[in-house]
Amino acid sequence: MRFINVLGSEVSVTTANNVASAPLIRVVVSSTADVAMTIKNAGGTTLGVITVKAGIDMYLRKAPTDTITAGSGALLATPVSLY
Repeated sequence: MRFINVLGSEVSVTTANNVASAPLIRVVVSSTADVAMTIKNAGGTTLGVITVKAGIDMYLRKAPTDTITAGSGALLATPVSLY
C-alpha cells in the first residue's frame, strides 16, 4: 500500500507539461490502450520514452523543470509527495 500527499489537481497531458513543477508525479492511463510517455529536460532534450500500461498507475521522479508528453489525451498526471 502506498501513501501519498496530493499536491495539486490531476491534469490531462496532451502537450509538454511539467505538472506543477513537481519532482514526483503519479501518472495513470484513462483508456484501455497503453500510452507512450516522453520525458524531456528544460532544454527540450529527450531523456527517455516509456510505456505506461493501461489501468496501472506509476510514480515518476523528475526534475521540477522536466516535462512529460503523451501521444494521446489518455495520460493523466498528478503532482504528489510521499507520505
